[in-house]
Amino acid sequence: MGSGRWGWIVPDGLWELARPLLPPARVRPQGGGVANIDDEAVFAAIIYGLVSGCAWRALPPCFGASKSTVHRRSQSRGPHGTGRPGPARPGAGEPSGAVGPRPRRETRW
Repeated sequence: MGSGRWGWIVPDGLWELARPLLPPARVRPQGGGVANIDDEAVFAAIIYGLVSGCAWRALPPCFGASKSTVHRRSQSRGPHGTGRPGPARPGAGEPSGAVGPRPRRETRW
């Protein structure tokens, strides 16, 4: 991919590393519907957005994917943009340093 259509944004070898991490395209048993957009184009759009720091809504139209599709796929592929769940954050599920709400003082009338 690095020397192909998206070679200007995706370096050589990066697509080959990312391809096995992506889940297969959904199969629609009833048929019909809109065909999935090319994974390479969406991957290039995600890389472009991450490298340039632009908002998803500001993606150039050259990728051929809507901002909604690119954002959804970047978020739905797991915490790191892959189809696999990422490692748990350190301290996830453990109480933070916050003590919680203060105990109520008894009100005297």
